[in-house]
Amino acid sequence: MRDFLTKNKLEVENTLFRLKELDLINDTKFAREFVNRSKGKKLLKTELKRKGIADEIINNQLSTVDEVELAEKFLNKKKNLRDSEQVKRLLYSRGFSWDTIEKTVRKRYN
Repeated sequence: MRDFLTKNKLEVENTLFRLKELDLINDTKFAREFVNRSKGKKLLKTELKRKGIADEIINNQLSTVDEVELAEKFLNKKKNLRDSEQVKRLLYSRGFSWDTIEKTVRKRYN
């Protein structure tokens, strides 16, 4: 049994090494693409942590994000938004900060 486990462990390690070598496993690249989703920084950070991405990588990638731009991009895809209160609730549920929500609503409704 021990030989079987050792053999499987080596196969897994070799496979992981090869995937990293081919740049198919890359936390920085994954985080860079992930932060472009239509979500606020707070929610993006939580989701990336759940996926096992290191804090340093998360913080580096989130520092490049313009949250107001992401919020506007998200709202542009939505139809039938009745009023600013609905927009606020929607953005809050997507993890956007109150500062971002206020800026986005002011820009949209003023």
